[in-house]
Amino acid sequence: MTLQLTTDQIARYWDVLKWVVAGAVDEPVDSNTLLGLLLAGKAQCWVSLNEERRIGLVGVTMLSSSPLSGEKDLLLYALVAQRRVPREEWEDAVRVLRTWARKQGCRRVVAYSTLESVKNMVEKELGGSCAYFLTIPVEGGE
Repeated sequence: MTLQLTTDQIARYWDVLKWVVAGAVDEPVDSNTLLGLLLAGKAQCWVSLNEERRIGLVGVTMLSSSPLSGEKDLLLYALVAQRRVPREEWEDAVRVLRTWARKQGCRRVVAYSTLESVKNMVEKELGGSCAYFLTIPVEGGE
């Protein structure tokens, strides 16, 4: 089962959630800014639970709009597995995110990953496509 946490739940578990999210992304995270976005409803926190109500996945999403086309996407900003997560739990999480994104008027769910296993799952099991996200440091390399 995949659930969107309420603002009360986010506030109650923030001391744990902030470290989970920070460990899932490839950039420094200002936890106060993230907490503000979550509490204001500008970002969402999701968890998956198994039958024993143990947390499997923790994710943070944000709505994103193209300034040129106006089309909306649901950005999966961070996602981390807290334990070995069975395929059915992954599928449920994807289904819930797709449904929620559709209700928000999004055209797709987008995410960044450096993991080959995630790329393979998106392409082979979820019917998605993967493009390259390029980063060029601005310091050095002149």
